Amino acid sequence: MNIELNQSTERIIRQLSRKFVNYMRLTMPATPYSENSLYYQPKQDKAEYGYYINDDLGDIIIALSKYELNQIIDLGCGPGHIISFLQTFGYKVKGFEIEDQLITDHKISHPRSGNYGEIPIIKKNILTLTTKDLTIRDPENCAIYFYEPLTSNDYRDGKPNDDHIKSFVSNLVKQMSKGQYILYKCAGNISTYLYKEANNKNLEHIENLNSLIIYRKL
Repeated sequence: MNIELNQSTERIIRQLSRKFVNYMRLTMPATPYSENSLYYQPKQDKAEYGYYINDDLGDIIIALSKYELNQIIDLGCGPGHIISFLQTFGYKVKGFEIEDQLITDHKISHPRSGNYGEIPIIKKNILTLTTKDLTIRDPENCAIYFYEPLTSNDYRDGKPNDDHIKSFVSNLVKQMSKGQYILYKCAGNISTYLYKEANNKNLEHIENLNSLIIYRKL
């Protein structure tokens, strides 16, 4: 779904997206991880999930429209709120998540989305993604989105494992198809490694859309 963008339509998109985000936060409050969860952090005061829809949802829709992208892959998609929302507007979607607790919540919360059928959420460690994983139909029309992708042991005592982050970015860029886009919500050390890939001419930095950083594979 491509939208004719101007100041008015962008404002409306952000307003509607914010209402959806607020609705999801009210209807799906943060819930503690179980002790069996890969993400359980006993040393943290709060080991919770539930806010897997971010305030940058409006910017994601604007970016997809601006660059005429009709497919999106969400890495570390949690219960699948973002891709469920986007699928109702006709986008082709796919999500990856390694945590059973979140995948189960997705099946309960989003058994079907609109008239487009079940949303494919694949259980897989995102350190091992392949080119096939990062493809829905046409790679050049597909964006890869992530906010804070987590894998097992990514966090130790509440701190991100830098080696895993480096491996994630390196493999992601290697497996991406030429012309494919990254939509990245700025957070943590991932920015450093994406910047290095751009310096090495593997990625092109397109723009920063508020807190959403956009790259394209060269």
